[in-house]
Amino acid sequence: MFRYALATTLAAALNASVAGAQPGFVPASYTSGGLPAVPPLTVSGGEVFLDVLVADDGHVDSIRTLRTTPPFTEAVTGVVRNWRFKPAVEAARPVASSVFVAAMFAPPALNVPTLGRPPQDVASPSAETPGTIVANPASYPLRAVGDGTVLVEVSIDAGGMTTDAHVIAPAPGFDAAAVAAARSWLFVGARRGGSGVPARAYLIFNFRAPVTGLP
Repeated sequence: MFRYALATTLAAALNASVAGAQPGFVPASYTSGGLPAVPPLTVSGGEVFLDVLVADDGHVDSIRTLRTTPPFTEAVTGVVRNWRFKPAVEAARPVASSVFVAAMFAPPALNVPTLGRPPQDVASPSAETPGTIVANPASYPLRAVGDGTVLVEVSIDAGGMTTDAHVIAPAPGFDAAAVAAARSWLFVGARRGGSGVPARAYLIFNFRAPVTGLP
């Protein structure tokens, strides 16, 4: 709780310095695309953060990896590059813009160590992409059965505050846990042309049924 409170205070301090929102800007929004599957034979968890440039016609122009965990990174980027968006609008015209995408893959084990490489930050987000201060994984629901993957759309205001989080690709039994995790994330506000702008983030939460180790 102390670490979260400290992060919340830091987020407020950072976002307090953001200038007034740039008028007339509407961020890009996801319209279609698949979700990544867990790579075969994977025995670990992983985190992948992407800075996705969406062209003014809504297709993905390029992807910069911000946080990587092989082999999850390849699985996520391979799917996200085929996503489609309603492009951002500025001064009543469609424009290219950046969107933040994150994928959180839970490890399969409940009470034993898992193998694999830890996540590694390899780049910083562009100014137009909301930066993360707190990025919590989702907990496996007590009454859930099997595996599931949920895509949550998060709306972020010009000051970096989360104004909405809702499921746009559901998995029965897992949606509430995914939204709860998404609402706990803290962001640094996005900027465009020197002014704060609203943004959207797309958070993928993959749940795998826990297994216990041998006694």
